[in-house]
Amino acid sequence: MAKELTKKELDALEAQKQAEETAMPMEDAAKQKEVKVDIAAKAKRLFKSFPQADILYFTSDGTAFMSECDASNHAHTLTDDKVQTIKRK
Repeated sequence: MAKELTKKELDALEAQKQAEETAMPMEDAAKQKEVKVDIAAKAKRLFKSFPQADILYFTSDGTAFMSECDASNHAHTLTDDKVQTIKRK
């Protein structure tokens, strides 16, 4: 039985295909496929899973970090390099 691919895996395959078709470096094609996510909903789930976290940092691709430095470093690899801070309520 074939494994069902996750959204992230499908996006990576599509970015690779686009890079091959346009002779664009792989990371540039991936940057163009950044996905918008519901950060508030994701933060709520993560705060429930990680009770020690009081602040989460989200990059434009929806990746969450507990360290602002890690979020900032990852954000620099993206087209939109903003980091959004979400505090536990």
